[in-house]
Amino acid sequence: RKRATEALEQVRLPHVAHRKPRELSGGQQQRIALARALVRRPSVLLLDEPLGALDLKLRREMQIELKTMQQELKITFIFVTHDQEEAMTMANRIAVMDGGHVLQVGRPEDIYETPANRFVADFIGETNFLDGLLVERSGESGTVRLDDETVVKTVRDGIVIVSSGDPAGSELIRRIMSHDESEIMPPHETNKPLTEKEKQTLRQWIAEGASWSRHWAYEAPARHDVPSVKQTDWPRNWIDQFILARLEREGLAPALDADRATLLRRVCFDLTGLPPTPELAEQFLADDSGNAYENLVNQLLTSPHYGERMAVYWLDLVRYADTVGYHGDQTQNISPYRDWVISAFINNQPFNYFTCDQLAGDLVPSPSTDQIIATGYNRLLQTTHEGGLQQKEYRAIYAADRVRNVSAVWMGATVGCSQCHDHKFDPYTAHDF
Repeated sequence: RKRATEALEQVRLPHVAHRKPRELSGGQQQRIALARALVRRPSVLLLDEPLGALDLKLRREMQIELKTMQQELKITFIFVTHDQEEAMTMANRIAVMDGGHVLQVGRPEDIYETPANRFVADFIGETNFLDGLLVERSGESGTVRLDDETVVKTVRDGIVIVSSGDPAGSELIRRIMSHDESEIMPPHETNKPLTEKEKQTLRQWIAEGASWSRHWAYEAPARHDVPSVKQTDWPRNWIDQFILARLEREGLAPALDADRATLLRRVCFDLTGLPPTPELAEQFLADDSGNAYENLVNQLLTSPHYGERMAVYWLDLVRYADTVGYHGDQTQNISPYRDWVISAFINNQPFNYFTCDQLAGDLVPSPSTDQIIATGYNRLLQTTHEGGLQQKEYRAIYAADRVRNVSAVWMGATVGCSQCHDHKFDPYTAHDF
């Protein structure tokens, strides 16, 4: 208790109250009394004894009670535990201590290498047991998101992480330049120090105004003016001008045009996956018109092999297979979905309809047979036919698989990472998942 109290005072947390865990099992009345006692917020409640000292029944009741109080009172709880499962379940951040020295600090899943039910909070405090863990749950966010401009540029308690145009007034610069192991960022224990060049880059960015933008993948495409080029007779359309402008900037010249037989072979493999037939080759090579290539492309686009070629990519994305994928690998009769995808490409079905039919074709008014078949997409994941499976477990597995696939295929996003943890670079949290 003494060590933890001293640690709390050092970081200037506003109000600390002490309670024994068993004293918090009084339900709503106890929570009301505690709320009146903790008049300054955010407040900290330090539990005086390890939860492991309680009997199992009371311990479980206390875990539920702590979560309820955290949600209702927005209190930060700090408690000691020697139980890994309890730390994994209750904690967001863990400090592993020995004799008052920090051995390791991090998220439960980083320390134990398994996912945890996490709450937004920061670690604080210490305990003098080698296997002791001091963990915290907080009703208020104790972390700093450097991907949120509002958070980074808002002054709190006279401190601002990034002060545009003022490196000296930016906490970020003070921290990365610090030689104090308790303050330096990135934290000393990560063993990932910034290089001098990286530090100067951050300083220069702030000095130049700390302009902010999202990752390019989340910015709407902007139209750019078509660049001018020196070799004006080479471009056949405006796209060629962008390509040639870059080549000229790099001091390169375009390659010579391919001969017609090579061009024919390339476009046939690209659009149908098959070599040109002798008849098609003879027809194309004999066509001396200015539209010979365009006529060839249009002809290939109407071929059923074009639909098959394009469907290959889509079927790979949506993990199409004729078997279920687990150890039994039983047959899965879903070839009508494959044929529907091929037809959709041949008929040039608009992508919005292509999407709707697969995700919810059976939910539209009076769905057609084709729309019902299209919803076979929702059945393409791995499934088990094992007799002893746990239905609730596999329902969760199947739902998670669908979330990962829909987000990857339609959004081009790595939402799947958030199944276990908040994403580090993309704006997706485990709660979103």
